[in-house]
Amino acid sequence: MKATPDTITSKENNPTVSVTPKKTLGEVKTKKKAVRASPKQNDECPIFLRKTYHMVDTCEPSVCSWSEDGETFVVKNTETFEKVVIPQFFKHNKFTSFVRQLNFYGFRKIKYCDTIKIDAKLEAETANFWRFRHENFVRGRPDLLMEIKRSNGKEESKQQVEEEKPDVVDLKSEVTTLKERIAS
Repeated sequence: MKATPDTITSKENNPTVSVTPKKTLGEVKTKKKAVRASPKQNDECPIFLRKTYHMVDTCEPSVCSWSEDGETFVVKNTETFEKVVIPQFFKHNKFTSFVRQLNFYGFRKIKYCDTIKIDAKLEAETANFWRFRHENFVRGRPDLLMEIKRSNGKEESKQQVEEEKPDVVDLKSEVTTLKERIAS
């Protein structure tokens, strides 16, 4: 393979040509395949979780922060979070896509309501906050992120079907009984 100039740099009046062999398209494809084929280590934390953890840790507190106990994080200004914060960490700027990813990893949105409504002003300010929780997503404990697994849906669906079978049988029986009552 013939080497061709790749870059030209100049030092004062004497330009220097740096010659490096260019890779053919086949070499590039082969290299990409090799990278993709490498097995993912089990102890590796998903990039989404690492980025989200770092995002919550470093975000402006008026936009997103950890809760006081550090067991949940709170998005206080979804508009700014979507337009400014998300694009700094991900290739999109959609809050709904971010929430969907959280759901895939088992995060749950927390409804925040005090049983005693003492401060109406505070309640009005926090009404639009989004709170998320996962037992292994805790302030000061990035080591727990490895315990969070992305759900594949199929296993959970099978488990859910098995758990709900008794309810379905009971409901079918009740429907049959009601149909018999109506018919008579």
